[in-house]
Amino acid sequence: CISFFITVLLAYKGFKLKALVFDRITIYIVSAVFLFFLCKWRPSIKIKKFDFRWFFNYGKFFWAIDLVNFVSTEIDKLFVGNMLGVRNLGFYNKAFNHSKLPLVLITHLGAGTVRIVYSKVYDYKVKLSFIFSLYNEVILRFMVIILGGLFFVAPQLILLMLGEVWMPMAPVFRIF
Repeated sequence: CISFFITVLLAYKGFKLKALVFDRITIYIVSAVFLFFLCKWRPSIKIKKFDFRWFFNYGKFFWAIDLVNFVSTEIDKLFVGNMLGVRNLGFYNKAFNHSKLPLVLITHLGAGTVRIVYSKVYDYKVKLSFIFSLYNEVILRFMVIILGGLFFVAPQLILLMLGEVWMPMAPVFRIF
């Protein structure tokens, strides 16, 4: 809430992109201050060799997977920005983020219910497997229908929701 007002004030004063950057910085600073006062635990510099080795051995594969995941999802933005410029990168990024919105909404709507069902059939591996497959199949079917529809109405939807300025993102939105 604090960062929103600061960002709007800075944008009004003409700071443009710096206002958005300052928004992110403010969010992290305010979160850190609140956590510092609300949490009794404080980090220490002491590192035990055993603890470090255990955590490193446990987490090195997760770290490697996350690194590969990050690079594979962000490398396209590097190429688009370098080849087509910052303006087109903005359209590309906006189209990419908006194309993920239906999946996020649908999976979050079903996640609460599915979590309850999973907890009830946890001991029955066959039922759990069946429900997991069924849930994924339903999500996939919904996504095919929704994204297929969005492919045809993308220009009209973008014009209606975002305005004329964002129309260059329509072809990219259709691809995602």
